[in-house]
Amino acid sequence: MTSRSNKGIGAAVAGVVCVVAVAVVTGCGSDEAEPAAVVARNYTPPPPPPPKLTPVSELMAQLGIDERVRLPEDRAPDNDEARRAVLEFFDAFARGDDQVVASMVSTADRLELEALVDSGAWDETTNQITRIDVQTGSDPEDDEYTCALAIIYVDGSFQPQLWHYSVDDMDGARFDAAGTPPGIMDRLSGVDWIAAWFAVIAEEEALANKPDEDYRAPQKIYATGSSDGGVPEGPGAQPGGPSPFSPGGPGGPPGRRKPPPKRKPPGPP
Repeated sequence: MTSRSNKGIGAAVAGVVCVVAVAVVTGCGSDEAEPAAVVARNYTPPPPPPPKLTPVSELMAQLGIDERVRLPEDRAPDNDEARRAVLEFFDAFARGDDQVVASMVSTADRLELEALVDSGAWDETTNQITRIDVQTGSDPEDDEYTCALAIIYVDGSFQPQLWHYSVDDMDGARFDAAGTPPGIMDRLSGVDWIAAWFAVIAEEEALANKPDEDYRAPQKIYATGSSDGGVPEGPGAQPGGPSPFSPGGPGGPPGRRKPPPKRKPPGPP
């Protein structure tokens, strides 16, 4: 039989429970809960981590890129899609695969390529390629335009060629050759070839704007070549020489060709 004292204890405990429950329901202690709600409203999730960048050497192995193509890690694009496009484009030159090159160049360059293939000059020249050194970067006048500068060694000689390129999900990669100032290999210096290239172009444009100047229009030469991150040097490495593409061709102002239309930039925004 339950004693009266036990009944009193039970009632007291029940009363405490009820008071606590009522306090919670009616907002007792709301001063402590409110800061948590404020924090929740102002919370901004951290940005997602950047996508993993695959090393150039690993991509070359995955894609089976010809070992004559050399793209230094510190001069490679900053996303895998562009890295793949650049490697595959110059791999096609090394292998003499005109079909792949044709699928990745602009209409004007494709027509010039077809003429070279028909004449036999493409096969004759690409069969002599011994090395292709590549650097990538941005156009200093508009950093939304990406560039690839290649120096292609052809039977001991070399020729430079600058390309503007774009990569997007719908159209894939497209490369558009820029005009090449005459004798530019003798004027490149340092390890950043693209910066040096545009410095030469700026100088050529300034000379072209001067009156009464005997100025030669730049040539467009597609074949190129170097290897150690500097300007090509050494016995047998002479500027000029055979090229898989003929000089001349469409161009813009001296040393510059209008880049392809702007597209969605490669990689994360």
